[in-house]
Amino acid sequence: MEKHPNSGNLALTRPNHRANATGFTLIELMLVVAIISIIAAVALPAYQTYQTRALISEVLLQVAMARNLVVENYLESDPGLLQRSANSYNASTGLAANSPLVDYTHINPNSGVITVFTSESDRLDVDARGRSIKLTPQVRTASGYALLTTQPSGAIDWACSSEGTSAASGLGMSTHGIGTMPRRFVPFECR
Repeated sequence: MEKHPNSGNLALTRPNHRANATGFTLIELMLVVAIISIIAAVALPAYQTYQTRALISEVLLQVAMARNLVVENYLESDPGLLQRSANSYNASTGLAANSPLVDYTHINPNSGVITVFTSESDRLDVDARGRSIKLTPQVRTASGYALLTTQPSGAIDWACSSEGTSAASGLGMSTHGIGTMPRRFVPFECR
């Protein structure tokens, strides 16, 4: 059996694979950390916007009692009844804030327009705190939509507005002013 000429000095014939493997693993680890950081930088703001949008949808559900009040009073065909009911609702402190996300809700006694103001809750994005959304009641008629003040007859739909009213305008609805809530936080029908 013949010996290999360098068999006596194994350190010279075999490179140290362990040192190379450790360096390669460190580079891999750095790449993984960098990729995760980039994904987190993109995903976290998107998640926060999604979470605030869900909370604003909850805020809009909280005004259901005010919406029902306007509809019921409209169906009675007595314009004075809406004024009395809206004034009573606005004066009531128990109905003003029925959610930690809602600061207060106001019903315009003449037009039935509902304005809901969000609270300063830490659950909301900073840009969504203390902002308003307006809901304008519209009566669906054969020729389009009419405001409640004209006393038409028909089904009631609601025009919702935040910083913009393009969705309501696209449906042929008009609004009494616009809200101050940023468009990115509201449902499509309020944009």
